Amino acid sequence: MSYIFGSIHRNNKILFSFPDSLYHALYSSETLAIEADLLSMTEIDIRRGKIPHKFNKGGGIYSSSNKASKTAYGDEDGMPQFIDAYFQEYANNIGMNVKFLETVEEQLSLFSDLSFNFSLKGAWEKDPDIEKKMKSLYLKGDSDGLYILTKNSFRYNQDYFEDFIPNRNKRMADSLELFMNKSSVFCVVGAAHLAGKNGLIDLMRKKNFKVRRV
Repeated sequence: MSYIFGSIHRNNKILFSFPDSLYHALYSSETLAIEADLLSMTEIDIRRGKIPHKFNKGGGIYSSSNKASKTAYGDEDGMPQFIDAYFQEYANNIGMNVKFLETVEEQLSLFSDLSFNFSLKGAWEKDPDIEKKMKSLYLKGDSDGLYILTKNSFRYNQDYFEDFIPNRNKRMADSLELFMNKSSVFCVVGAAHLAGKNGLIDLMRKKNFKVRRV
């Protein structure tokens, strides 16, 4: 038996309150599958705002602040950057096999286009409550609502939405099929990838996997 868990790319502490049944499913699985190797993406600086820096005698740079930096995913003290990274770190600590649904290069290519970034940024600026809506939908377990919210964020550039969700779903479903044919898998993927036509749930059913909600 394998599991698919919908995540959200935020780091608010309330999002990390997982039931014991989730850890049972994780420990019952042989492989953790996540979107990409997040811990290797050291070239991306996700910090926001002014970062106070100092230099030591050897020329090394460090922060002079005792507070956690604000980031693209929030600024919760002591939390990983988002849920996917938490599970990757957890799996590494317990010696669990970790596989990736797409390469780092494939994920980074999504954000390399300036038009893509302006499109997404513009959508969020037009709706200042979008983060609150997203967190509320996630805590309700409403993957359909998250899918619609994400799609509406790209309403002015639907081509980018196709690259961001449906096209990636097909690639990730192929990888997940390969992993699940070799071992039991606990898959952590953005909840918006689960819903909608050609969402991961729909695609895995088309690949003759039996899928039920637990």
